[in-house]
Amino acid sequence: METPNTISNAGNLSTKPDAVEEAAKSVQNDPSVINAKVNRKNFMNALEDGSLACLPGANGKADVSDVKNVVNGTKYKGLTTLLLKNFSKINGFPTDEYMTVQQLDKVNMEKQLGWNDRLRIKKGEHGINIDFSVPKLDEDGKEIKDPETGKTVNEKITAKLFNIAQVENPEKLVEWAKEQAEARYEYAREKAGNKWHEPNPGKVREVVNASSSDPAQYLAEYFDAMEKGKDFTASKEIVDGFKKNVSEFIWERKEGEERKPHVNPYRLNMLGYEANKKLNEMKHTRATEIRNAKAQNKYEEKLKNYQIKKSSSRSISDDDGMSMSD
Repeated sequence: METPNTISNAGNLSTKPDAVEEAAKSVQNDPSVINAKVNRKNFMNALEDGSLACLPGANGKADVSDVKNVVNGTKYKGLTTLLLKNFSKINGFPTDEYMTVQQLDKVNMEKQLGWNDRLRIKKGEHGINIDFSVPKLDEDGKEIKDPETGKTVNEKITAKLFNIAQVENPEKLVEWAKEQAEARYEYAREKAGNKWHEPNPGKVREVVNASSSDPAQYLAEYFDAMEKGKDFTASKEIVDGFKKNVSEFIWERKEGEERKPHVNPYRLNMLGYEANKKLNEMKHTRATEIRNAKAQNKYEEKLKNYQIKKSSSRSISDDDGMSMSD
């Protein structure tokens, strides 16, 4: 969900009024546009009523618990986490564990479940559509690189996710997921060898305090805390400023201005993109500081050893000189 979308047919509009009207209708009925508007509506409602996960709750801390794919164990990141957490709250789901129908089918094949025993979504349940940015592949399945920059070319895909609570007989999926998680744990521990450190759930968590009400910076700090297993909180002043700034950004208007008849439905996606950019900048800065600190420590240790060696050499030389004079 970290890539701003564009309306592909916007540049091909005819100048004829009827053609423009028809094109506008087709854009509004585009599934991607509808999905963007639904996610925007739910996001903004949660922002306004204070239930959005990145806002401090009753205990003064934001919800930084993981949002996982129950099938492959991966953790969702960025704006996707907020949309999925909010979807769970709206529907009263007990956990933030999601998967696609295609992944359920994969589990059915691996468990070799019969038609009546297969894992499937409950009748009448509706999932949530999430936009993802993934590497674009060629016919051979290799990532396509930009010829000028050499960077991987990404493309947008939309996936419909369902919560584990929407699955019939979810205990079968829970059992399978637990087995897979244990297998991944053993593999990681074996691969790490002597560098392996057992998780310490009792460890006192660090607390990250939001430093800014700028929407992208605020979300970047929240996402960073979530990835690093830290708590996140913010003062009332910053929270109020954040909510106001997000509203102005999403609706493209300052407080007191009239609302525009048409607002870019992908503004929320753009905010997620900007927050992810800020997060990457923070990580780069931190990595640079760590690298420079290591280089400085290494140099200072080398200088210290040199000084000790030189001092020792000078002492021996002085002692020899004294014995000769005597």
